[in-house]
Amino acid sequence: MNRPFTYDYSDRLVDVELLQTVQRPTQSVQPLQINITFGQRVVTGMQKLVQRYIVLLLTELEDVHFAPEQGTSFWTDMLRGAANNAGQVELAFAFANVDAISQLKLEEASVSTFGAIPDDERVDRVQLLSFTVDQATGVLDLQIEITNKTGDAYVYVVPVTVARG
Repeated sequence: MNRPFTYDYSDRLVDVELLQTVQRPTQSVQPLQINITFGQRVVTGMQKLVQRYIVLLLTELEDVHFAPEQGTSFWTDMLRGAANNAGQVELAFAFANVDAISQLKLEEASVSTFGAIPDDERVDRVQLLSFTVDQATGVLDLQIEITNKTGDAYVYVVPVTVARG
């Protein structure tokens, strides 16, 4: 399905960009990098959805002072050795994915707090397509497909450092 790459984002709430900019989302795999620097850009649409999801997936429970229930156990599980076994990675992701999607849907339903969220920023489903573990560097690459409520689906690679340095 070919969709235009020009959208009207007037009167939209925007987030500050934390992930590497994807200038033009494509169906190809695109690795994401956390990029916290001065002169941040803003994101909306699919990039905002991806960023919200990844931040929730990689935030450890109890790390957010005033919202200790925000986040998942994925990062904690990886640091405890779940990346050493394929079944454990899949299981840890499955539980964390359910938690992250539930939290996104709660935000999306909180119209009085967050306003009406457009369909291109609302999660429909997320699935782990594949993953690789580089034992030498301690990096786990997750290939994740995120589909929004408009039916747009993008595949991203999220690198997770699972070794303490």
